[in-house]
Amino acid sequence: MFCAPWLVNRIGAKNGLIFAGMVMAMRMVASGLVEGPLLISITKLLHAVELPILLVAIFKYNSLNFDKRLSSTLYLVGFACTSSIIASVLSPLAGYSYEKYGFAQSYLIMGLLVFCTTFISIFLLRSGKSSADPLVSQPTAI
Repeated sequence: MFCAPWLVNRIGAKNGLIFAGMVMAMRMVASGLVEGPLLISITKLLHAVELPILLVAIFKYNSLNFDKRLSSTLYLVGFACTSSIIASVLSPLAGYSYEKYGFAQSYLIMGLLVFCTTFISIFLLRSGKSSADPLVSQPTAI
């Protein structure tokens, strides 16, 4: 957590999001490939690298590309609420895939889906400050 702001400032918000997505995909694929509780536990520790970078990059990306007053609202609705809803929708699907394909295959499939989503985001995320008008105009001081 200590180095996450430095890393995101160094590589940029978009690249921070992509890096966190790649670490997430790598963690999920590795969870499907390794065997035994010790190696799976070590693989799960990659989440400690991924999460702080993801959170810092989300706030930085929102503050660069949207009105500053919307940053916390965008985080709350766009990330926190949406991830909770998606988790409740995908949990039964993950449970079904555990039963049908097993733990390893399920994590390989989920890791590949995360990788594909991250790859698509390379092209869809804006690199820096957009030349387009912000969603909410900033008041100007005279």
